Amino acid sequence: MPSLILVLNTGAPVGVTGITIDQLGARLPGCTVKAFNAVTNVFVDQTISDGSGVYSMNLPKGNTYFLVASKAGSPNRAGTSVSTITVS
Repeated sequence: MPSLILVLNTGAPVGVTGITIDQLGARLPGCTVKAFNAVTNVFVDQTISDGSGVYSMNLPKGNTYFLVASKAGSPNRAGTSVSTITVS
């Protein structure tokens, strides 16, 4: 399955922003990006990347998260954050 890569900017004022791209670096719009608490694995929030592949989420500060992104289509694409993300 082709990969979907999450590029993160955790210093953004909204908590977490990033770009969904494929393995060749092309931006992927319309991806569902879900955030989960890294300690409890509980779902926290989700968003859909815009027409340029940009997404943002206002996640509660002081917690650690991991992200999972997916895009249905032909072929389906999926990816996850490589490490956890701490929003401070």
